[in-house]
Amino acid sequence: MKTTNFMLAMGVIALTACTSTDVVEESLQQTAIGFASHVNKPSRAIDKADELTQFQVFGSYKLGTQSNRIVNFNDVMVSRADAATAWSYTDPRYWLENASYMFYAYSNDNSALGNGEGTAAFSNATGVLSIENYIADATHQKDLVFAKSTEITGKKTGNSPVAFTFKHALARIHATFKSGFPEGYECKISDFKVVDAYTHGDFSSESLSADNVWKVKGETTGNIDLSLTSGKDVCTSKTATAEAVDVMSGYVYVIPNDYTNEDENQIGKHGSVSFTFKIDVTNPNGEAVLGRSLKATWTPKWEMNKSYNYNITINGSAAGLEKIEFTVATVDGWEEGVPTLEDISLGANFSED
Repeated sequence: MKTTNFMLAMGVIALTACTSTDVVEESLQQTAIGFASHVNKPSRAIDKADELTQFQVFGSYKLGTQSNRIVNFNDVMVSRADAATAWSYTDPRYWLENASYMFYAYSNDNSALGNGEGTAAFSNATGVLSIENYIADATHQKDLVFAKSTEITGKKTGNSPVAFTFKHALARIHATFKSGFPEGYECKISDFKVVDAYTHGDFSSESLSADNVWKVKGETTGNIDLSLTSGKDVCTSKTATAEAVDVMSGYVYVIPNDYTNEDENQIGKHGSVSFTFKIDVTNPNGEAVLGRSLKATWTPKWEMNKSYNYNITINGSAAGLEKIEFTVATVDGWEEGVPTLEDISLGANFSED
């Protein structure tokens, strides 16, 4: 997980085209093509492989030196009831000896892509899966995971399940609020949003490098709420008898994008995103000191499969309070005092001790 600190310093070929091949495969009664899965890194919705219960498979193969690929999996749902159940799908496909296979899979939070969420586009010619116009906005917050197999050569017998290692295709962000106020002050956080983040993008699996796997879509930006738990939305500073209390938001999923780099992937690039939120501060007597909306703007570089935590420290200057400060105007010079005795003489004023 990456952590950033803010100091608000007080401030397809159709399946019918494969029918004859499918019949041949089934008549051979060879080992059915099976699947296994592993999730590469933790996320809120799918923390590990045990929590993955459904994914969609696309796959194709070619025989010998033929150039055309034969599609044998086109958006086929592979599922299981729970972690103790084997993965399964309808209408089994079978391995062909010496055929060269490639498989792709995705899961949109344990479901297929729904209407208005994006489109899975499988190329018949290349056998490559991409996801077009995927939406990660305020109303579409799902954990999109993606996997690509290595090239597999079918064997007559002894084929292993296709082992998918899923990666999170999106980035996710959240924040931790820390108090910079004096002891006894409480700062309540509310109405927390990420503002002006790109919400639409195209995902390509041809290259899974973080630099070009996503292309954002024009001026499709929006605001997304980051949830705060009621009763755990007040931060305080450390005291002599108690540790500091921080406020941690929930996660949101965002389209990976480098906001610092203007190039052909960023049509209509606006250059930055912001956090906005409201603070309400009370003093040690429980009296309201202020309530104010604040904004922090920056240019992030969000990469797929990475989680970002932003530490936001709030103190009086950021809240618009003027700090009590001290200075020294001057140091007065010595004044001449008048002694009680104007003159001291040994005869009149002194005696033997």
